Amino acid sequence: EEVQRSQQTCGPGGAINIPAYISPIAVTFNLPGIHELNLDADTIAGIFNRDIRSWQDPAIAKLNPEVELPDIPMTVVARSDDSGTTENFTEYLHSAAPEVWKYEPDGSWPNNISLEKAQGNAGVVTTVARTEGTIAYADDSLVDATLGKVNLKVGDEFVEVSGEAAAL
Repeated sequence: EEVQRSQQTCGPGGAINIPAYISPIAVTFNLPGIHELNLDADTIAGIFNRDIRSWQDPAIAKLNPEVELPDIPMTVVARSDDSGTTENFTEYLHSAAPEVWKYEPDGSWPNNISLEKAQGNAGVVTTVARTEGTIAYADDSLVDATLGKVNLKVGDEFVEVSGEAAAL
């Protein structure tokens, strides 16, 4: 629809799309004394579809053998509003963990997954910062240094979230 409207305004070639804002999506968490965790796509999908409900789950422990995982409740937070961040995150889960994440990519969080919700990236990050044991996805530029971030398994190694890594 947007292409057709742009052709009416701009002529047969339509408009060109120039991204004005690029920032990777971080999986961020609030665990006392832990600033990074290694996770793979299947484990992240399992957390966000609520199959994994404990920080001490064997899938998380296996990927983080050197980390003493706390015995505190895991609270998962998603965006309450329709967003490009949610659409990009669910697109990643859908393509990288199709056996675990059974939902189509969408800007709105799947209604049948029961979890906490917050308005906007800022609301998600604020909720994580205020609530020990919380994990969420958010625009990396808003995740401050007091919160932990997930290193994503890519191939045989774990990669820290960065603009460079997202561009690969």
